[in-house]
Amino acid sequence: MSRDTIIAELSALQADGLSCVVCGADYLRVRVPHVPVGRR
Repeated sequence: MSRDTIIAELSALQADGLSCVVCGADYLRVRVPHVPVGRR
């Protein structure tokens, strides 16, 4: 997948990794037990 690939189903926050792609929880506003992909 290139850096320019657009995934229409994701919101801007989800595409930037700032919210969960499954439940949509905003990591900047809500404290959730989710971990962004690629982080431990």
